[in-house]
Amino acid sequence: MVALEDIGGNIETATSSGTVTLAINTQPGTGTLTCDNNTLTLAAGEVDFTNCEITGTVGDYTLKATKDRDHSRDQHRDHHHDRAASQLVLSTPPGGASTD
Repeated sequence: MVALEDIGGNIETATSSGTVTLAINTQPGTGTLTCDNNTLTLAAGEVDFTNCEITGTVGDYTLKATKDRDHSRDQHRDHHHDRAASQLVLSTPPGGASTD
């Protein structure tokens, strides 16, 4: 699971929208990440990537979650919230992996 959080570590459930893409960030050689879907739409500040698997060179991999730019939020700023989303957090690592 990947969550969109503000700087205080709170999940941005009310103000988050857009999509998040999961990809390999660093790898020891060649590898491919496949999930049921590598790009998902945020729902209540979270996305849940399922059935993810890396095939290729054995070794340590890091993953990167990237949120698209939400143009409607940029054009219509919500002044009722004093905190803005600042990070994507991998809150549930794949089996056998760590979040370090």
